[in-house]
Amino acid sequence: MGYENIIKSCIASKKQVTIEREDVDDEPITAIPIMISQELLLIHYLYDFYIDGYKVLCLLDITKIARGEIEEFHDEIIHKEGILNLLCAPKVSICSWKDFFDSMLKENRLIDISLEKVQSGKTFFVGKVRATNENFLELQEMDGLANYKCEITKLFYKDITLVSFGNRSMSFSLTK
Repeated sequence: MGYENIIKSCIASKKQVTIEREDVDDEPITAIPIMISQELLLIHYLYDFYIDGYKVLCLLDITKIARGEIEEFHDEIIHKEGILNLLCAPKVSICSWKDFFDSMLKENRLIDISLEKVQSGKTFFVGKVRATNENFLELQEMDGLANYKCEITKLFYKDITLVSFGNRSMSFSLTK
């Protein structure tokens, strides 16, 4: 992979990177890395210089990590704005997707799950983990009005490319 040293350096120094996943998504992700495992990367997602929750993504999907003049300049902005004081690591395990989803189940967290490589069918899910198994999780989905559906959806870990949680769009649903 080759990006581990950059990621680990940014984790230690709370510096941001730009992550590209060309085979999965055309849009780069601006982030401050929090944790890395053999398979997954946990990040603070940055949107317009503000932290907007967390994302977990597959390391194998990363095609490029940028850490240059732009990221350094943006680091200065978020430092001066006091954004770095807001950084905190959630209590999750990212050793594997199963461990991560076990953490989400325990915390009863609302999450977004993306299956960006799946060629047909639904590729985006919002809900709460209700069970985990060795190869898949069971998710109780939420509809657009923040109502939970009765049926449970089975999602295979091998299809998951990105999970988001703790962001602004989910904060309303948590209060309903």
